[in-house]
Amino acid sequence: MKLNKIIQSLEEWAPSIYQESYDNSGLIIGDINSKVSGCLITLDCTEEVVDEAIKKNCNLIISHHPILFKSINRINFNTWESRVIKKSVKNDINIYALHTNLDNVSNGVNKKICDILQMDNTEILRKKENISCRLDVYIPEKNKDEFLKKIFETGGGIIGNYNECSFQIHGNGTFLPNDQAKPKIGKKNKKETIDEIKNIEKNILTVPGKLGLNAFINTSLDEVLKKNNIEEVILAGTVASICIDSTGRSAFEKGYKVTMLQDCISSRSIFENDFYFDNVFPLYATVKSSTEI
Repeated sequence: MKLNKIIQSLEEWAPSIYQESYDNSGLIIGDINSKVSGCLITLDCTEEVVDEAIKKNCNLIISHHPILFKSINRINFNTWESRVIKKSVKNDINIYALHTNLDNVSNGVNKKICDILQMDNTEILRKKENISCRLDVYIPEKNKDEFLKKIFETGGGIIGNYNECSFQIHGNGTFLPNDQAKPKIGKKNKKETIDEIKNIEKNILTVPGKLGLNAFINTSLDEVLKKNNIEEVILAGTVASICIDSTGRSAFEKGYKVTMLQDCISSRSIFENDFYFDNVFPLYATVKSSTEI
């Protein structure tokens, strides 16, 4: 299995965006496209842990605490962190950290501690706030009320103290169903023009007891899209390596055509953004600019 698949699973469980501002969770050392031969789980990634990984032919170490919390200006081998970096790079060992993001999810570290202490009636004391994503969809005008109702029922359209928020743009949609199509509107091999509305939802997905950044996880989005015969998912937003990639892969696996808008997606760094558009998104999606759709 490749490392990017493992990271995808880990970040569906504990998205990196849930980490605290001082933290440095995520892939600290390694190649996201490397094939994983074995994995060690540890609280801290020390030199001894790296030695154990080498001995057991494990090229992935998943650590709770990151080996680096902030940027470094030099690497010299007088510190254990530098020696860990040297030994890991020399032996092609990937190091991934799950720290405060694993602390902040409802089924993470603190949930395990509560279970061990046999605590009842537990709840999240401080939820993460101001985490949002946007859903854009083109839909026939006659179906928009039913579609919006389903989206709002899943917890979408909430901005601060306002519920059922959306923005709508009117326009004309055209399409020509081929022989393999199953059109709900119109007929095969006959071009259709219909009035459509573009609904834009500012969506903060907050499920009691669990927060999620993948738009398909713990929501009925797939059901709503398929009920309205929507075949393409166009993605825009922030944090390409988490929200966008996770949602895009889920859409692809569920049979949707996936399009990434390169001028409407950002990441935590230019390097990360370029990496995903050059190496990851083309594996399952079409890359376009907003002017091309």
